[in-house]
Amino acid sequence: MKTTGNLGLKKPDGTDIVDITDLNGNMDILDTAVKAVQDHAADAVKHITAAERTAWNAKASTAAATASAAGLMAAADKAKLDGVAAGANNYVHPNHTGDVTSTGDGVTAIAPGVIVNADVNAAAAIDATKIGTGIVSNAEFGYLDGVTSGIQGQLNGKSPTVDYVRQPAYSITSGTGAAYTVNLTPAPASLPEGFGITIVPNLVNTAGPTLNVNGLGAIPLKDQKGIAYTAGKLLAGKPYMFRKVGTDFLADSAGGSGNAVAGDIRAGKTAATDAGDVTGTLTVQTGGTVTPGASAVVKAAGIYDTAITVAAVSVPAASVLTGTTIAGTAGTMPNRSAENSNIPPTATAYWRPGEAGNTSAVVHLRPPAGYYNGSTWVSTDTPGLIASNVRSDINILGMQGSMPVITVGADPALSVGKWGDGALAVYPREGYRKGGAGAGEIKVSVDQLKSVNGYLQPWYIAQGAEIFGVYGTVQPKLSASGTVGLIEGQGNVMTVTGLSFTPQIVFVQYRTYSNDGTITIGYFNEQWFVSLLTDGSGAGGIYASQIRNNQILTNGFKISQVTTPLNNGPANWYAYA
Repeated sequence: MKTTGNLGLKKPDGTDIVDITDLNGNMDILDTAVKAVQDHAADAVKHITAAERTAWNAKASTAAATASAAGLMAAADKAKLDGVAAGANNYVHPNHTGDVTSTGDGVTAIAPGVIVNADVNAAAAIDATKIGTGIVSNAEFGYLDGVTSGIQGQLNGKSPTVDYVRQPAYSITSGTGAAYTVNLTPAPASLPEGFGITIVPNLVNTAGPTLNVNGLGAIPLKDQKGIAYTAGKLLAGKPYMFRKVGTDFLADSAGGSGNAVAGDIRAGKTAATDAGDVTGTLTVQTGGTVTPGASAVVKAAGIYDTAITVAAVSVPAASVLTGTTIAGTAGTMPNRSAENSNIPPTATAYWRPGEAGNTSAVVHLRPPAGYYNGSTWVSTDTPGLIASNVRSDINILGMQGSMPVITVGADPALSVGKWGDGALAVYPREGYRKGGAGAGEIKVSVDQLKSVNGYLQPWYIAQGAEIFGVYGTVQPKLSASGTVGLIEGQGNVMTVTGLSFTPQIVFVQYRTYSNDGTITIGYFNEQWFVSLLTDGSGAGGIYASQIRNNQILTNGFKISQVTTPLNNGPANWYAYA
């Protein structure tokens, strides 16, 4: 960056970055230089040019001049020169007569009337021809010198003019940091607009300080923007220049201000602060793109001249909990844990052991999509999963079964029954049986079997046979059959004898007289019975008298009264031992 030849002001080129600190630095340099010029012009010291200084330095000293050394003219020498006419040289002056009469002995006289009133009138000029030709006498020069001395005396008698607008005052303050005071000499009669003063505070200011000049009233001291000073802005022993604007003393220039420290300012740059010039140490860093990841991305502290770009993050809304926003994406994932503590699944599945490589049975519950905080249950109704349905030696999901496990034989049946097809129905007691020998066989007692089949009796079982512990008493089968006629002369008695056994069962059958049915007279289980199976609506009948006096004989049987058979018989009979 280029700089000016005199003050070293920075001049940015077209490609340079314009830094505000450079502009502020230029302003501070100009402010200092201009202030120095103002102070130089305002003081009471005579100012000379370089040429004048050089000429003066070449002049002799104040000592009287000698033949070998330059110096001031001695009074005696001046008196001699006063008597030398213009153009005179070392010769004998001749006598002269006229307006001015001179003689060789040095006496000179001006004739009366030569200098008139007009020659000494303040408004008239002395005729230059008189001076040029030597007509003006020493007396006339003396007169003129007296006139100029009078003018100088009048000037010296004038009071000095006070103008603190064009010639600002300077003073060290007294008073407190809240109320500064100064006393100027000469004292101003008032504080006009533009009144200027440079103060050197005796104390650091407190908030909202004022300045009272020669008792003319306290006036607020404010910065160039008209803002009252906060505490500590005006340092003791440092000069600050103010101008009266309106009702305030405003700082004549902004100057350096602030509380920045080196770490706040770019490295290599200087800034003016309340504490003075501060050279920055803030490192200049390079920006770039930051890609978010699982670990924190730390950018070094410093000042960045290039942009820092944080890469966009694609966040699926369905993967973010509702009520939560990540990278600008509002989540839509339902908070299932906030809904209830027993959420029904969307589907269930059961895997048998070995079905999918699993060694044990597996139950699957598919939860609804959403967020779960670990304390929410996914539940489904399982009516059949109760303790009584599970073996007492099995625990399922923390539930211990209560179903008895029957592992020994001879477990008595609670009861028995008969199926519609006549098969035996056994009702065991509740419990689990593995099955097979020695693993919970059900024992049905003989009495239970008899309760469903009355024929499980000894007399229904052949002698020598055993059924479920019931041993038969029935002899080998003895039977006989035949026909017999009606013995009419004996009251319609039918008698069969000559058998080798005593009948236990007897059946006698014959057609009714009107041939419209079949009559059966029988003996079973020590009881006689008679029945009529009609072919239609015949009038044939049966009577109790047909079985009232019937008899079982040791070798046959006797039926006491028989209705008249068709064609008077015969009747078919069957007898069993």
